[in-house]
Amino acid sequence: MELAERCFGLSLSDCYWLDNPAEPQEWKNINFFENDFSNDLGFLTMGQHSCGGLDLFSPNGTLNGNLQKKWKIVNGQRILLKAGSGRTSDEVWNEIIASKLHERILEQQDYMPYFLVKEDRKTYCACPNMLGKDEELVPAYDIIRSRRQKQGVDDYHHLLDCYRNLGLLHPEISLSKMFVSDFIMANCDRHWQNFGVIRNVETLNYTRIAPIFDCGNSLWCWETSLDSPESYDYYARPFDLDSLTPMDQLRLFTDLSWLDTGRLSGFSEDVQNILRSSGIMPELRIQQIVDGVERNIEALCTYAAKLHH
Repeated sequence: MELAERCFGLSLSDCYWLDNPAEPQEWKNINFFENDFSNDLGFLTMGQHSCGGLDLFSPNGTLNGNLQKKWKIVNGQRILLKAGSGRTSDEVWNEIIASKLHERILEQQDYMPYFLVKEDRKTYCACPNMLGKDEELVPAYDIIRSRRQKQGVDDYHHLLDCYRNLGLLHPEISLSKMFVSDFIMANCDRHWQNFGVIRNVETLNYTRIAPIFDCGNSLWCWETSLDSPESYDYYARPFDLDSLTPMDQLRLFTDLSWLDTGRLSGFSEDVQNILRSSGIMPELRIQQIVDGVERNIEALCTYAAKLHH
C-alpha cells in the first residue's frame, strides 16, 4: 500500500489515481501510459540486482498475482514480463505454447501474444499492454457482481446476460474461443479475475471483450508426476467451481462454427518443440504432456463434429 500511495496509485490496468492536495499533480504529467518510469522496483520484484539509489516511481507497486512480474518500457512500448515457478518455470513456456495455439485457431484481436525475453541470465515470457491510455480492464468478477443473478440461471448464462446488458455483441463466441483454448491447454486456473472486458474511461462505454491472457497454469504444471491416468484430471474453472470436469465445461459452448479443427494438425509437435527448447524438462514428461494434449484435441474434435451434425 505504501508503494502504491507513493506512486499515486497509478497502474497500467486502469486510469484511477490518487492526487496529493499538498502538491497537486496532473494526469498528463504522471500517468505511466505516456510517461517513463523507473526499472528499480521491477528489479526488486523479480529478485534481480539493482545498483545505485532506488527510484520506486513505477507501476510495479500495483501488480498482483502469485508469479513474479514487472512492467518495463521497450522501444516506447509497455511490456509485462512474467517469471515461472519451480525449477522448470513451466508457466513461461506454457504461455508461449498457448500463443502458438491461439495463432493457429483464433484471430489476432482475440488474444495477447506472448514471447520470450532473456534478462539477467533468466528466461521470462512477456506480452505488450492490451490497453490504450483511455482504457481500463474490468475483470469478469466485477461484471457478474454488478447484476443480480436470476434464480435457476447458472454462472455461465449469468455471465452472458451481463455481457449482453453491457452492449457487447456475440459474447458466447468470444467466451467459447477462450474456453476451447483452455480445454486444449488443460488450463486449471481461468478464475474470474483473469478474463474480462475493456471499457473507455472517458465515456464509460464497454468497447470489447478483453483478449485472452494469462494461460500459464496449464499443461498439468501443478502435477509432479503424470504416470497415471488420474494425474491428468482436474476441475475446470470458473463455472460451478469444484464440480465441472473440463469436458462438462466445454459442453456449455454449443456454437463452435468459428473453429477449424484442421488447423490443430501439428499443434502437438509445436508443444513438443517448445518444451524441448527450454532445455530443462525431462523428455519423458514432455511426451506425457504431448500425449495429454493429443487426447484433448481428439475429444474436442469429436465434440465439435457432433455439434456440426
